[in-house]
Order: sequence, then C-alpha cells, then structure tokens
Amino acid sequence: MEPKRVLTNFQSINRSRIERLRELAPKSQQAFFDLLALLFHINSEDLPVYISDDTPAGIVDYQPSKAALDAGQSINPHFNFKHRPLRRYPLLGAYLINDNGNLHYQENAEYELWLVHIDDAKKVELLQAKLTAIELWAKSLGITLHTRLLSEQSLTEDALSADDLNRFYLNGLVLAGSIPLWWVISPEQEASDYAQAAQTLTQQRLLGHASIVDFGPPAEVDAHVLYNHAAALLLNAIDQGLEPVVTLLYSQLQLNSYPNVSWLCHQLKEALYQGEKDLFALDPHVLKLQAMMNHSSLSADQKLLAQQSVYVLFNERLSQRVSHAQDPMRRRFIKHLYSTWTWPQHLTQVLDKRSKANYRQCLTEFQQVMELHHHIKQDLDKFAKKHALDKGFNAQLIENKQALFEDVAPDIIPYLPASLLPSDAKEHVYLHRFKANGNWFISDTPLQSAGDQPLFKAQSLLHVMTWAVRNHVLNNISQLNIADQTQQISLNVAIKLLQALLRSPLSTNTSTISGSALEKPPELNQLMLFINLDHEAPQDKLTQQGLVRTSLQNDPLNHALTRQNLIFAVEGLIYSSWGQWHYFSHTGNTAVLGMINTLLLWQPVNCSNKLSLCWCPSEAHGQAIERRIESLYSDVITHYHLNSECGDYLVSISEKNYLIHWQTGSCDYTAMPKGQAIQTTLGTERAQFSRTKVDTYLDPNGLFGQLLRL
Repeated sequence: MEPKRVLTNFQSINRSRIERLRELAPKSQQAFFDLLALLFHINSEDLPVYISDDTPAGIVDYQPSKAALDAGQSINPHFNFKHRPLRRYPLLGAYLINDNGNLHYQENAEYELWLVHIDDAKKVELLQAKLTAIELWAKSLGITLHTRLLSEQSLTEDALSADDLNRFYLNGLVLAGSIPLWWVISPEQEASDYAQAAQTLTQQRLLGHASIVDFGPPAEVDAHVLYNHAAALLLNAIDQGLEPVVTLLYSQLQLNSYPNVSWLCHQLKEALYQGEKDLFALDPHVLKLQAMMNHSSLSADQKLLAQQSVYVLFNERLSQRVSHAQDPMRRRFIKHLYSTWTWPQHLTQVLDKRSKANYRQCLTEFQQVMELHHHIKQDLDKFAKKHALDKGFNAQLIENKQALFEDVAPDIIPYLPASLLPSDAKEHVYLHRFKANGNWFISDTPLQSAGDQPLFKAQSLLHVMTWAVRNHVLNNISQLNIADQTQQISLNVAIKLLQALLRSPLSTNTSTISGSALEKPPELNQLMLFINLDHEAPQDKLTQQGLVRTSLQNDPLNHALTRQNLIFAVEGLIYSSWGQWHYFSHTGNTAVLGMINTLLLWQPVNCSNKLSLCWCPSEAHGQAIERRIESLYSDVITHYHLNSECGDYLVSISEKNYLIHWQTGSCDYTAMPKGQAIQTTLGTERAQFSRTKVDTYLDPNGLFGQLLRL
C-alpha cells in the first residue's frame, strides 16, 4: 500500500476514534475533548486554563473545527477566534491516549495527554503550568488526566519506553498537529530497516505536505517489562469478574510465548495495512481475542473464557430482541463475531442476566475467574524464576489480595468482590437450625435437613447474618423465614438484628481496598459488639416467674445485691484495613474480658474510641448493658492509645476484681482473690512499671485515678 494511501486511512481511523470518544462521553464532558487542542493553539483569557500571553501557543497543521469553536462559545459567549498565521509554530502536536478502547465510555476512566514542543527552555515552565491547569480543569469535570511534556529533541534520545510507544501507537489519538511517522512505515519495512524507511519517506517527501513527527519504533519486548505488566494486570483484576479476563489471558499467552512475542500495536498495524477500517475490529480487546483464537497452544476452555470476556465487554444482550439498539454498529459487530463461535446453548442467556444474577451465579463466575488468577500467578512465578527477575512488591500484593477472597481463617467472613456482588437480594431467605448447639443454615430455598446444601452455615446466627448482608443475600426488602427447632431465637430478635446490621457499616463498607493498604499488616478500623444474642441467660427465681430485678446497684457487671453479671455472651465484628470482617465470640462470666483481650491483640493504635455499634436485645437491661459496654470500651481503648506498649486496666465482675495486662504482642487478665482491696492490688510489687487505670465503677470518686496519675 502506498504511503499516501496509508496516511489517508490512518487519518480517517483517527477522526473516527475521536468522534467515537466524543459521542460516548457524557454531555458535561464533551466540550473538554472538543476544546483540548484549541487551548494549546491559542492563548485566550475567554477560555479555561489561560496562563499568559507568553505561553507558547500554535500547533502545526491545526485548524479548529466548528465543534471546537462552538464549545468555546458555549463556555464563554464573548469568545471569538481569530486565525493568526505564524512563521514558526512552537507545538508539533497534541496526542491523547485512550486505553479504554472504543466499546464504552467507562466511569472513572483515565487518559494521558502528550504535548510535543520545539525546544525552548525558557518557555517550558509556562507549558508545564498550562498542562497542570488542564489536569485540574479535567478533574473538575470528572475526568482523570495525566500529562506529559515532550520536546522534539527528546524523541531521539529514547525518552519513551517500549511500553509507552506500544500504548501510544495502539490507543493514541492525534488531536492536532503532526502525524506519527511509524504509522506510514509498513510492517515489512519496520522489520527490515526502520531508520532507512523513515529517511526515505521524509527526504523524498512521499507523504506530500503532511507534517510528520518520528517517535521511533518500540523496542523488543523486555522480560522484566512483560512481567511487571502482567503482575499489575493481575493485581487489578483479582476483585473483578469476567471483564478483564481477555486482557489477562492475552498477557498469560505472552508470558508463555516469550521471547517470541510482539507488541499489540504491530497487530493493529497489520490489520490497517490489510485494509481493516471497522473501529470495533481494531479495538484492543478484539485484537487480543483474535490473537488468542489464532494461537494453537491455548485450550478450548481458555478460548471460550476469552470469548465470554469480550461478549461481556460489548454489553449487547443478544438473547433478547431489540427493536432499536442503543449502539447499532456495536451490536451488529458483536452479533457477527458471536456467529463464528460455537457456544453452549444456555451460555448467552446466563451472561445476559449477569446484572440481575443471584448469589449462586455470582459465586460460579467468581470461582471461574479465581481459578484463572491462580494459574496466572503460577505462570508469573515460573517466568520470574526462569529469567531471574526480581518480583518486587507486586508479588506479595497479589498474594495478599488473593487471600482477601479465600476463606483461609474461620474467623473471617468470606465475601465476593464488590464488582461481583448480586445487585438484588433474594425476596425470600430461609434460616434453619435443626438441633441445639448446631449450625445455623441460610439458603435461598427451604431446607429439609442438615444434610441439604445451604448458601452458608455457621454456629452463630450473627456470623450467618453478617455473611448474608455482606454478600447482598439479605437486604431491607428480604422476607426472612426462620425455622429454629430449638426455639431459642424469636423471629422478632432476628429481624431486629438484621435491621441493626443493615444500618451498620457492614452494609456500606464494600469499596475496593487500595494496594497501599495491603502493603501493611491489617489493622483494626471499626468494632461492632452484640451482647447476649444467641445464648441462654442464667436465670434466678424472679426471672423464672416473669419478674425483673431492679436495684440501686445498676452496674450490669455487678448487678443488684447479688452482684450478678448480666453480660454472659459477647460477639463481635471487626472491620480491618484490608476490608475484611472478622467474627469472634466469648461466653461465660468473663466474656467481657475475652472481648477486651481479642480487641487489644489487634494492637488498635489508630482505631476510634467509639464503637460503631453496640446492641443487646434484652428488653429489661439492654440499654444499660449497651451503655456499660460502650463506656468500658472507650475507657480501655483511650488508656491503650496512651500506653500501647505496656499497660494495665482494673475492672470488677461479679464482685471479683480482674487485672488486664498488655504489652506489645500479648494480652491477658488475672483474677484477684475475692475480697482483696483495690489498694492491695495496686500496691503489689511488679518486675517492671506499667501504667494502670481503674474502671470508673470501681473508682466513682476518681480518687484512684488521681493517685495513679500522680
């Protein structure tokens, strides 16, 4: 194909891509893409991001479109463009890299803007200031933009990596200015002698009067770059579903084919030189799928998974008849592509219902992609070992992130990633317990026996319901059906518990955890406590007669004249900095002490001294118990914050004093002899000093507190 014809084809594809991006963008953001080139072509105080009249302005071969001028007028009616020819244009081109492809306009999408200028050291700071201002303007519109300022000279000094160039040639849009020379050098010429071909084209002016800029060819794929790219993709994909699978599988194929691999931009160039003009056929996701379908080393299951990923990305439900498609060209393309696949009959219907999938369907997809993630992790490790590569931080981050979604510890509430959680909870949810001290079962269908397969089971009702709320199996519209053959839990208590959980941080803390959080050990962020929820209370004669004991001795840990402890079971939910919910429980007379031990073993240096939730279902003493636990927690955690390395806390339960002692990495409590005076306990000689605090119920006048402070 002649260079001029190639150039014409490239310019046509470039215009179509820009127009496609503009059409997909929300109306509030369209002006941004219209104006981007114009803002570098002129300095106008009537337009955004004006810096000064001294800022270099003017792009080679650029004439603002009507859409650009209309956008300027819509922002400021006083704007008036005047064409002013320059002898020398300081800017060679403005280029936008759109890694998202042509299928959709993604929310929270990121773009990269390259601005190439003719070397002028005095003006660089002004151009950089303008780029910074454009980033801020883009952010105000909800667009994440990264910018890069390049000089003409730097392009010949290997300022751009091979990965940068691959992204640029694959997804770069020429907003204004010079055409990349790489596009008009055929694949054969590039493989033979790129420099010679470039020199021939420019010296003989085979491209006519078109302005050209040479970014150079991308170097061969480097093993370390390939590893880092694949590791970063896997890290980002772990909490996603099918969408990133085609990119992951393509990356895995490159790992296993190395060193016989090439950049994807070369595949795009091949397609263009063969006359391909369809935007969707040139989309990066379709190009990756095409490369995999033509590769004999991939299994039928891998190819099927890649096809499903592309089908989901197109988001055209082909099992449903549509009279007026939202995007006719996109639907037509995927329909043609789909006709070449041999899929199981039911698969299309399943994928078309993903947005309304129930938990079981979401779990199936999650297990499918997690298996793939583990295989890719193994291939990454083998690749790094084979080529003696430093795996860096990503390897540990991948392991930490994969561990988030695996039930590796019984205290962790298992959950699906936010992107795979069911959008709608089941209308009817069934809770069963078939025998005393047995497991609670939760299911979307009624169960007949403990041998049936539930969605989830655990010994504690709180544990089971936490799992259900966390995984969107239960919500406000769910109808809860309870069949507790032990008859220890009433429907009213279960419903109140569900309402408490739905109002708690449990139903809102489902955001994706950042990589920086996974670099550190998990920390305690929030704590919720549930008192006397699913355990038989010790009863006295008055309770058996339906009466309630009242007394001036109103401390729930030493209640009434008998100094009875009303808190006999404490269950807790801890939300960690890794985004996981941990369940714990303690029963018996020292349940409160066990709760404090569990809490302090987390070394909660940065957590709040306020509980996120404290709930007790008891009608007679519930509020008093909640207030007591909240004040005790606040007192202990405040003392711990001031003395995290070593400290003591003295508390009384059933008229017996307990000394809680902690030091870095450990915590325990000791029972003092019954009847021993507080002065004796505090005056006991110790091997090393640790600051002590006395519970306010033991020290109502604050005397011991004052003495200990002194």
